[in-house]
Amino acid sequence: MSFNSFISSKNPGKGLYIFVWLVAWIPANGAVLIVDTLLAETIIKSVNDWNTYAIIAFPIESIVYLVIGIFIYKKFQNIKISKVMPFIWFFGAVNDGRLYFETTEMLKSAGVGTSVNSLMILFSYLILCIGFRQYFKNSRQW
Repeated sequence: MSFNSFISSKNPGKGLYIFVWLVAWIPANGAVLIVDTLLAETIIKSVNDWNTYAIIAFPIESIVYLVIGIFIYKKFQNIKISKVMPFIWFFGAVNDGRLYFETTEMLKSAGVGTSVNSLMILFSYLILCIGFRQYFKNSRQW
């Protein structure tokens, strides 16, 4: 089987789903790392700037994830997004849960409230999951 027939298969297997997942989310993570670094260096001057950072950065980073994910998945027309969505929900929750526990511990030790941080992490998670689902819901790929 050639690579072209692998990526354009009418009946994609698990291998293609994993390949597309890696092609979509590895570059998205790299882009978000760059955006996160730029925003953090611009906004955070002291720990008290964290809430401002969370309000601005978390939604922007979720939109970057969303745009890159949609862009890549649109290129693979035979991938059924309904099969991908449970993994988006699960791994999105794992990633944002990790972010929550890491930042909450840091903020509590610095004496900064965590409610804005928690709310923005939840909001960002919903932007990614619901946005991805809604984009593909009425498409041929669903």
